[in-house]
Amino acid sequence: MHEADLIGYLLNLLDEEEKHRVASSLAQSEQLQARLQHWQTVVQPLGWDREHPSPPQDLLIATLLRVARYRVEQEQASSPAGTEGPAALPDRGPAPTFSLRAGLRRRIDLVIAVAIVLLVTLLIPPLVLEARQQYHELLCRNNLRQFHSALVQYESRYKERPGPEREGPLAWAGVYACQLREAGLLSADVTVVCPARPMPAPDIPSCKQLGTASADQLAKWRREAGGCYGYYLGYMENNELRRLSRRVLEKCCDSVNLGEIPVMADRPPRRSELPLGNGNSPNHNQRGQNVLFYGGHVRFVTSCRIGTDHIYLNRDGRCAAGLSPDDAVLAPSEMPPLP
Repeated sequence: MHEADLIGYLLNLLDEEEKHRVASSLAQSEQLQARLQHWQTVVQPLGWDREHPSPPQDLLIATLLRVARYRVEQEQASSPAGTEGPAALPDRGPAPTFSLRAGLRRRIDLVIAVAIVLLVTLLIPPLVLEARQQYHELLCRNNLRQFHSALVQYESRYKERPGPEREGPLAWAGVYACQLREAGLLSADVTVVCPARPMPAPDIPSCKQLGTASADQLAKWRREAGGCYGYYLGYMENNELRRLSRRVLEKCCDSVNLGEIPVMADRPPRRSELPLGNGNSPNHNQRGQNVLFYGGHVRFVTSCRIGTDHIYLNRDGRCAAGLSPDDAVLAPSEMPPLP
């Protein structure tokens, strides 16, 4: 668990789901409890100056007496010799013991304490949130790079990338995970769960299991197996669905940068979340999405469009197979290549 999660939990900055997740982790880990205790000790001084100091009860009288006495002394000093200045005020005894310097110092301490509290209240929550988001984006990028390694090995073995078939039990975007698993390339270092959306890892069947599954089980696998990522649906050529490969891309290399074809990304919103294809991925609070390109690099983009290409829709504006190899459509797990 990242330190930002613990600080957010301590300062009550997390939403209910995240708060419950952190509380569950704390209940199971003494190490996390020790780290939380450490942060409690760190922020404890912020509460020391919450109470406003009470001024002495006779501060007003003491101040007026001092001012009056000063005025009398000044007038007496300025009177001509032999004349009487204004009558001196009767001596009421020593002024109450009150150190103006000590009081001022106390006020300065109070101002500093208030400034610290305001700093914590106004600055730390956004900073904690931003740090957590950036950390999750980094973990997601690293995860997609691991997927690139598995996809390259798959292409080296089968001469093309994994992808859906035109029809049948393998005709959905998330089947890539099943194909990688069946090929023994979905290692423990690779997960279909985006680190920004913690959830249990889904059950990923083999392609053979898909062929014998019941309708209900197949529907469940179709929605869950691809996890939090959208995958390349393929493209149509001569009324046939084609998968991506270097051989295919080299045919159009005069107009397409081979490494710049999007092949995988944080999934788009589903119909139940937003109109399909409209808006950024929900994985990162719709701030944007990490995109894995054919060349292996991953980039966080803040728009669904990369250049003129909409990564979640084809040139006809549909979430379906592209109209050419460079018309990339990255669809959520359950989407078929043909509508």
